[in-house]
Amino acid sequence: MLKKYLLVFFVSLGSLSSLASDWPFWRGSDMDGIAKGEKWNPESIKTEVKVLWKGDMGAGYSMVAVKDSKVYTMGNKDDNDIIYCFEEKTGKKLWEYSFKCKGGGSYPGPRSSPVIKDGLVFGFGRDGDLVCVESEKGTLKWAKNLQKECGAKNLEWSFASSPSFDGDMVMVNAGEHGMAFDMKTGKSLWENKGGVGNYSSVVPFGYKGKRFVAVFGKSDFYVLNALDGSEVDKVPWKTKYEINAADPLVLDEGSKIFITSGYGHGCALLKFDGKSLVKEWENTNMSSHFSSPVTIGKHIYGVDGNAGGGRLVCLDVATGSLKWKENIGFGALVAADDKIIFLHEKGEIFIFKADTSGYKEIARAKSGLGATCWNMPVLSNGRLYCRNEKGQFVCIDVSK
Repeated sequence: MLKKYLLVFFVSLGSLSSLASDWPFWRGSDMDGIAKGEKWNPESIKTEVKVLWKGDMGAGYSMVAVKDSKVYTMGNKDDNDIIYCFEEKTGKKLWEYSFKCKGGGSYPGPRSSPVIKDGLVFGFGRDGDLVCVESEKGTLKWAKNLQKECGAKNLEWSFASSPSFDGDMVMVNAGEHGMAFDMKTGKSLWENKGGVGNYSSVVPFGYKGKRFVAVFGKSDFYVLNALDGSEVDKVPWKTKYEINAADPLVLDEGSKIFITSGYGHGCALLKFDGKSLVKEWENTNMSSHFSSPVTIGKHIYGVDGNAGGGRLVCLDVATGSLKWKENIGFGALVAADDKIIFLHEKGEIFIFKADTSGYKEIARAKSGLGATCWNMPVLSNGRLYCRNEKGQFVCIDVSK
């Protein structure tokens, strides 16, 4: 049963952005994969990388959240998921909080990344443990297992959604198509029970003064009312192995939503008018396995293909037409200004210009990490964070 919760605010996600060039949420301050206000030098890695600090976080696929000179990430060691807090400049460990979670088989460790808001850090474990700790000392505020307490069913490759926020709600892709909780108390606000969701995160957005969320279910893409989780509209989006792992990309003040999935399924641009979704175009020019794309200007840059093989592509937003492709391989990317940082799954870093005429490389370098790097790189405060699935982690200076 849906639990209604009246949340009085008309605040855009953009107003939640950090004032500095911190990276507090999954995919950055606006959840769009773009680092805002960065002062950095993309040519700083042309010859070699300058590693400021490094560490071993344990197995997993989490990346970092950066806020107020602290860095947060997750990993798994000895069948415990661990949320870490490090000093941004030195890498000194300030605290850690752990909870029981089996590491897993072929792909061990947590799939999601921790996020931070209002002095609280949230982690979501592969078995459905949603954990809230205080950012200052890592003291537990609240925790709940969504399988045991909310009836959520785990996915074949485990829960992977990084938590996201809308007002005082923290949301994850669990249940049939999303669940929301009071971020301060853990109280359930709405739960879409009755099935399994998917691997991508819940993306909040505003449209004409109203709040919505975009989320993938098992075989449909949904837009929900953010206040109570009720369905506004959905479009069928069934994929092989029921994997929808790349986040939806909300464009044009909420009036357009770009979605993409792997295994050759492809991508589509959906028009949203506050009540219904209409497909404007669909093609196979970008089939993203789990690397979420970015938009710069009127073009989308992303990864086409599955793990173990892929290419970078640039699409025209309006038509979906392919502007160019570069057979560089599989990985994940983020953007800053008109530059894109691509971390190849084998650990090499590529920086190229967001140019619609073709792939124009600025610099490339080895990160010092071995395979497999499926984690999104993060650029924050002149530092580039990269990690592999074993938990090897580097913080690289790209400020000069």
